[in-house]
Amino acid sequence: MNTIAITKITIMQELARLPETSLDTVKIYLETLLTDAQTASLKNQSLQGIWKDQGFEKIVDLPKELHQIRQELRAHK
Repeated sequence: MNTIAITKITIMQELARLPETSLDTVKIYLETLLTDAQTASLKNQSLQGIWKDQGFEKIVDLPKELHQIRQELRAHK
């Protein structure tokens, strides 16, 4: 099991042990965390240059190369 799943399970178990009076505090804290996370993920990010210096510059005829690779994949099915 991955560590994220284990962490989530642990948090759920700890929440079950909290007294009722603390649940509102935890809820407010979680809402704050989620709001901050949402704001950070809404930033636009450009993918321009993502493939730069990855070796694609060496391919002279990219459409032809793609066609050949697709033909090879079909032959191996």
